[in-house]
Amino acid sequence: MVDSGIIILDSTDVVSKRMEAQIIIPNGNFDVSGSGFYLPLNLEIKTNTKVIWANEDSVPHNIQSQDEFGKVIDIFNSPPLNTGDRFEYTFDEAGAYNYYCSFHPWRVGIVTVK
Repeated sequence: MVDSGIIILDSTDVVSKRMEAQIIIPNGNFDVSGSGFYLPLNLEIKTNTKVIWANEDSVPHNIQSQDEFGKVIDIFNSPPLNTGDRFEYTFDEAGAYNYYCSFHPWRVGIVTVK
């Protein structure tokens, strides 16, 4: 109900709040012999969480979603992310979501949505 420009919610109204989480692509992530894995490597979140990948490495990266066999699938796929760039995707369904960087295919990660 609206009264004098003030919105009053009754018990039947539902307010949805989205959450956010971040995955860092650390400096050195491009180096196959380095330890610059995604931080965190396995992000566990609830549904309706927006995940933000932030490239803190000195070279471009991308985020490519994969199926269980490692094939790129069209769920979330970023353009090249230069240093300082960010990419975001909101996970609305439970499941395990694999991803990798096609420029550095040894760098893989997972988002687990519960």
